[in-house]
Amino acid sequence: MKRNLMILATLAIAGTAHAGMSGFVSKLTLSTNIVNSDTSSQDFKALIDSIRKGDDNVLAAYFRYSYASQKQAGFARDITKNNWILGATYDKVINSKIDWYVDGSIERDRIVDLDLRQIYSAGLAYKLVDAETVKFKVKGGLSLVDENFSGTVSDSSKIGLSFGTQWYQLLGEKFTLRHTAKFIPSPDDFSDYLLKSDLGLDYAMTDRLSMSLRFLLDYDRSPAAGFRKDRTEWVLGVGYKF
Repeated sequence: MKRNLMILATLAIAGTAHAGMSGFVSKLTLSTNIVNSDTSSQDFKALIDSIRKGDDNVLAAYFRYSYASQKQAGFARDITKNNWILGATYDKVINSKIDWYVDGSIERDRIVDLDLRQIYSAGLAYKLVDAETVKFKVKGGLSLVDENFSGTVSDSSKIGLSFGTQWYQLLGEKFTLRHTAKFIPSPDDFSDYLLKSDLGLDYAMTDRLSMSLRFLLDYDRSPAAGFRKDRTEWVLGVGYKF
């Protein structure tokens, strides 16, 4: 695990070293819900997004954490969500239409017995739309997916293809709509795949404060036995830029 954390850190440092004089712009979004009654429940989510833009490159990093539990009178507390993911992406311009990119992520989900999943990708991105208020690009390349489970599912490590999209749009002066998606099929069976999607709508209240609505989707076509294929989360929270 230490080796893979070093790979991700190296990716971030390499991008930062070439990112020109522009600084990082980061945003922290928090959401929580606590209910105390005959059945008590707790739900907490934290999302951190950082981006640094240079003259011909962009470095982005993110962190997601989600925890939820509930307890009925006379019973032990049941943890229903406990997962996190850390990732980074580095894009560098080749010409006005094409970028090359590298990205990596590590994640853990205790509920579905996923001890650690690591995904590393590299490839090319093509800008279909690159206007001031609307940006849309498609990505394609190679990926390495390494998974370690604590249950009965066998660990795996596969090299295959990776596809993705990235969309950003300004809606007036206050609203921003953005979406990223990543599709990773198994190299020996395209009907077996991972799909990750992040859709967000932000409303700027001030230069630093915003309201944020996010819909997160993780879909694993072949999950551990007894677990759902999909995990979806709605996050309504307050964001702060720093």
